[in-house]
Amino acid sequence: MKLNIRLNSALSVAESVVNGLSLFALYAYVSRVLGVSDVGIWALVVATGSLSRIADLGMGQGLQRQIALALAADNRALAIRYIETAFLTVGLLYA
Repeated sequence: MKLNIRLNSALSVAESVVNGLSLFALYAYVSRVLGVSDVGIWALVVATGSLSRIADLGMGQGLQRQIALALAADNRALAIRYIETAFLTVGLLYA
């Protein structure tokens, strides 16, 4: 299997740019719709969601890659073990 690091890096950068621009547009829209007084509550909710993404520690992307490799090798049991381990890890982190 050939890994294309340049393509993966470019797509990762593109994802970050699109996410940033989307959040900027969303923030402008929400501030117009909700008004200044309710934007703080909305920002608190968004910050809480962002904190949970940081706590993920990149496990989602790593899990996605490992499951794909296991399934490509026709090893369904290993893919299931990866998923079970991820659920246990996330459960311990958030408990």
